[in-house]
Amino acid sequence: MSQEPTDRVPATVRGVPWRVRTFSALSFPGYRYLWLGSLGASTSTWMEQVARPWLILELTGSAAALGLVLAARMVPLFLFGLLAGVVADRYDRRRILIICRSVTTSTHIATAVLIFSGVIQPWHVFALAFTTGTSMAFNQPARQALISSLVDKEHLTNAIALSNVVTNTMRIVGTAGAGILIAVIGLGNVYLLNGILYAWTVLMTLMIRVPSERQIVRVRESMWASFTEGLRYARQNHVALAAISLATSMYLFGLPYTSIFIPLFARDVFETGASGMAFLMTATGAGALVGALTIASMTSIRRRGYILIAGVTMFGAALILFSTVSWLNLIPLSYAVIAVVGLMGTSYMSLNNVVLLESSSREMHGRIMSIVALDRGFVTLGGVIAGFLAAAVGPQVGLIVFGGLCILTATTVAILIPSLRRID
Repeated sequence: MSQEPTDRVPATVRGVPWRVRTFSALSFPGYRYLWLGSLGASTSTWMEQVARPWLILELTGSAAALGLVLAARMVPLFLFGLLAGVVADRYDRRRILIICRSVTTSTHIATAVLIFSGVIQPWHVFALAFTTGTSMAFNQPARQALISSLVDKEHLTNAIALSNVVTNTMRIVGTAGAGILIAVIGLGNVYLLNGILYAWTVLMTLMIRVPSERQIVRVRESMWASFTEGLRYARQNHVALAAISLATSMYLFGLPYTSIFIPLFARDVFETGASGMAFLMTATGAGALVGALTIASMTSIRRRGYILIAGVTMFGAALILFSTVSWLNLIPLSYAVIAVVGLMGTSYMSLNNVVLLESSSREMHGRIMSIVALDRGFVTLGGVIAGFLAAAVGPQVGLIVFGGLCILTATTVAILIPSLRRID
C-alpha cells in the first residue's frame, strides 16, 4: 500500500494558537492512527483494572487471590520485558502491535464467552491475565519506540505527552465507567465491550504507515547479541542510565501511592470509604491530565536534565505534603494536593520518555523502552513494600518515607551522573 502523501507537517508550530500547538503531533497521519487506537486500548485497559479484580472476588471471595491475579498480570513484564525490547528493534513494530493487540482482543472475548456460558473458573482468570500481561509486555516497548518513527524530533515531546493525555483521560473515564457498567450490564458484557474496543485498536493500527525515511534497518545479529548490546548501551549511555534510574525510583517509591496509600488514606485516615477513594483517584487523574496537556502545549523545553531532577524531587515533596496535610483533616485541601501529585508524576514521565528516546539511537529505542517497561514491574514490588511499611508505621508515616526516598534518589542521581544536568 502506498505511503500517505501528507506525512509531514511544518517544522515549527511557534506562534500558532495553543489549541493547535497542543495537538500538533496529530498532523502526522501515522501517529494520528496510533493515537486514535490508544483511545480504545486505554479505555479497555482501565476498565479491565476494575473488572478483573471484581471478577476474581466474585469467584473466590479471597483477598489473596486478588493479589495473585495482579501478580499474574505483572510477572510477564519481568519474564519477557527485555526480550520484548530486542523483538521491537529486530522486527516491524507495527506488526508487533497488531499481533499483541489481536491477542488482547481475543482474551477479552474469551473471558466474556466463559462468563456467558457459566463455566468460568479462577484458573481461567489467572491464565487470561498472564496472557494479557504477556501481550502488554511486547506491546509497550514497540508502541513507545514506534512513536519516534511516526513524528519528527521537534514533535516528539508533543506526541508522547498526547499519549499520556489519552492514558489519564481514560483512567478517569474507564475506571468510573467500568464500575457503572458492571452494575448495569454485568461483567460478561463489560468484557465483550473491552473486546470491541480492542478490535477498534487493531483496526487503527492496521491503518498506520511508517514514512520511508524513518524506517529502521533491521539488524542481522543473533537475539542474544542484540540483548547484550541493549544492556551495554544502556549502561554506557549515562543520560539513558540516569533517566532509567529516576524512572525506577518513581515506579518503586512513587506510583504505589495510587494502589496502596490512597485506599488506606480513604479508609483509615479520612474515613470516607470507597466514595472518598474514588474522589482521590479522580483528583489525581485530573491533575495528571493537566500535566500531560501542559507538556503537550509547550513548543520547547530547555534545561530538561534539571527539570527531570526537579520533577522527581517535587513529586516526592508533594507526597510528603499530602501526608502532612492529612493530619489537619482538611479533606478539600488534600484533594488539591493529590491533584498536584498526579500533575507532577505525569509531567515527569512524559519528559523522561522524551529524553530516553532523544538520547538514544532509533535502532535502540525498543530495547531502551523495554527497560523502562520492566521498571513498571517495580510498581508491584513497591506496592508490597508499601503495604508492609504502612502496616508497621501507619499510612501517613509510610507515605512520607516513600516521598523522601524519591527525593533521595533524585539527589543521588544528580550527584553521581552529572551528564544528566547538562541536557538542554
